[in-house]
Amino acid sequence: MEPKEESKERVDLMMDKLHAYLEKNFVALIGRTVEISIDELENPQFVPAPGPNPPTYKVPATLAGFWINDLRSQMYIHSASFSEGHIIGKYYSPVGKAGFKLYDLNGSYDTNGDEKKGTLGWTVQWLKTENNSNTSWSGQRYEKEGDFFIYTTWILVAQKDLSDSWGSTRIGMDKFRKVC
Repeated sequence: MEPKEESKERVDLMMDKLHAYLEKNFVALIGRTVEISIDELENPQFVPAPGPNPPTYKVPATLAGFWINDLRSQMYIHSASFSEGHIIGKYYSPVGKAGFKLYDLNGSYDTNGDEKKGTLGWTVQWLKTENNSNTSWSGQRYEKEGDFFIYTTWILVAQKDLSDSWGSTRIGMDKFRKVC
């Protein structure tokens, strides 16, 4: 499925609105898959129920924030976590059958002391989609001329019958760019 073409200005505006929404509501959204419309981002009225205790460990500033890949999938890595080396966040994908939902992202990053590069990985469980699939990304982050990138290899596994298990797995690559 080809990503829908939208102007860069509209995408930037929607990312700013999504960023503000997540910053305000993140703790209450932990552990929940949330369907949110463009209208809700533009006219926020949704107030989620209080969530678990807030995370307290700091994630490096070069890793926390909004990232986008070449297919316009977006991920938000929260600036705090529940343990050192752990990341939590939300993921949105305009491709496939995920719908306009924010899915939980959970993963880890190396804590070698270099905030500008290192290895990391995360998983997203696509709940309530046609195949109840999950995707895991594993890769490295880099700084290049002041911009930050994550180069990954991903594996998606969809729930299938044993007789069709060969067709249940897809593998690919993504490059994410930090946008804010």
